[in-house]
Amino acid sequence: MRSLVYIKGGDLKFAEDSDGWEKATFDVVAMILGDNGMVVDEVSRTETIKARAETLQEIREKGFVSTITVPIKKPGAYQMRVVMRDTSTSRIGSASQFIEVPNLKRDKLTISGILLQRVRPQNAESKNAVFQKQFQPDEQRDVATRSFRPGMNVRFGYAIYNAKLNRTTKSLNLTMQFKIFHDGKEIFVSKEKGVRLLEQTDLQRLLAEGIFTLSKAIQPDDYVLQVIVKDLSLKEKNQLASQWIDFEVIK
Repeated sequence: MRSLVYIKGGDLKFAEDSDGWEKATFDVVAMILGDNGMVVDEVSRTETIKARAETLQEIREKGFVSTITVPIKKPGAYQMRVVMRDTSTSRIGSASQFIEVPNLKRDKLTISGILLQRVRPQNAESKNAVFQKQFQPDEQRDVATRSFRPGMNVRFGYAIYNAKLNRTTKSLNLTMQFKIFHDGKEIFVSKEKGVRLLEQTDLQRLLAEGIFTLSKAIQPDDYVLQVIVKDLSLKEKNQLASQWIDFEVIK
């Protein structure tokens, strides 16, 4: 399983290296815990990041995303914990999240975890910004932070596993609906519509996406997005699969 970890660049201590660059070094440990609280697997490594000028300023102001891959050998429910230590100051940061690994061999309709990122406005200013050199684009940080502002368009991406072709038409017949919750209460429900597929070369793993717009009047707080996929080619009791993810609205 690949996980994205957001690190606040301002919390790392950068020191001048011999070649004039600024350097920071940190240790990362990722642990997978079973439902009994015991460590199932663990991955650790030490990383060094070097930067200067505008890139260093970007890292300090916006932070950056680090990727870590942890093996999960069996389906089931787990908790993932990540701990990071700045080797210069010994300052420690941590994060945790519950995850569920489906058993895809059961040939049951399943959707993956959801990735969220902003949709950049298509205007002249934004098109020029694409060509500006960046250490990491804001959209990449979004996937790890899941923090958005009122009025933003937000793209959600996911994969669909074990979809079936209609026996008569020999085509897919998938629909999608999403819901947004706040404090456990449903505040928005989309219409059910056809799934927007990005890739459909392999029926065992279809890549899909959707987009929603945050109201300019939405209040800063924590929210939950639920995505529900229906495969109308299956029997009614097996048609539905859903997944959810939390996100934050900030000022």
